[in-house]
Amino acid sequence: MQELDEIDKKILETIEEKSGSQVKDIIVALECIRSDGVIRARMNAMEIRGCILQDRRAQRGKVFAVITPHGREFLAKWL
Repeated sequence: MQELDEIDKKILETIEEKSGSQVKDIIVALECIRSDGVIRARMNAMEIRGCILQDRRAQRGKVFAVITPHGREFLAKWL
């Protein structure tokens, strides 16, 4: 699997801190590093890699994000 860069690391750290939060709240916390679209695209890529899960079914119109054990492993390797 591809290495994580600094932006991916920051996204994973934020998702770990705010695990279970809405994606929009995570994006607000990360606005200082990249635009909304870039963060969403990277989160979608991380979901495909198995680093995070985005729950789109819990509540209609809301998306919640949690870090997976695989995502924690990647984050631990980075640190």
